[in-house]
Amino acid sequence: MRVIRVDASTATILLTEAPSPKVRDRQTGEIAKDTVSGEALLALAHLPRPRH
Repeated sequence: MRVIRVDASTATILLTEAPSPKVRDRQTGEIAKDTVSGEALLALAHLPRPRH
């Protein structure tokens, strides 16, 4: 998966699904964790909201 970093500080996002745990390794089912805090990361399905 390609990652493109974007400044989203002023964006409005429409979530299309509830957050789900991000899987780090599909074979083992290991959940991805933040390297600093150790908290589990979540994956979000989203669509950008059109500007009016």
